[in-house]
Amino acid sequence: LIVGGAAFLTACNDASTPAPAEEPAIVEDSETTVVEAETPAKPEKADKVACEFISAKGFCGVTLGMTADEAKLAHPDGLIAMDDTDETGAMSACYYMTPEEGNFDLGYMVVDGTVQRIDVRVPGLTFKNGAGVGMSADDVKALYPDAAVQPDKYAPELENISTKLSGGAKAVFETGDDGIVSAYRVGMAPPVDYVEGCS
Repeated sequence: LIVGGAAFLTACNDASTPAPAEEPAIVEDSETTVVEAETPAKPEKADKVACEFISAKGFCGVTLGMTADEAKLAHPDGLIAMDDTDETGAMSACYYMTPEEGNFDLGYMVVDGTVQRIDVRVPGLTFKNGAGVGMSADDVKALYPDAAVQPDKYAPELENISTKLSGGAKAVFETGDDGIVSAYRVGMAPPVDYVEGCS
């Protein structure tokens, strides 16, 4: 997984029929019979699948509602807290964690100690239906016919498309003056509706 370079590697399932397992080897001596069982193959890491698409639950092992510490352990690349303390050294009520320091192409917003929102500013990281950065506003509206369309707070000529997701989550797609999605966020209200992020 390379965030910021817009490249996301995912695992593909092998659809071929697996070969039958070999019979365990049996070693006999004059006193006992010892059965040497094969070591079971380790399952594919779940995070490889979890990193394929963003969802209403979360992304890349990190689920909405996780504590910041749980999220750091769950994300396969680890996460770095950005501005998590204020000028006095106290823990900030709102801050972001990212896989790469200084890179906000993918950011996990932490509010009061738990992950409440995920921000995406790079193409290639999408929902399973393809919605994401680089898609036209019209295509997003077609995918979510019940979505609400509102003018951007700071640029009223631009549209923000918001839609309810499962589990009480919500997605908000921001569009540029070319009618293309420039960024989007998914999370729980009210943090998902913060226009300025943690500012």
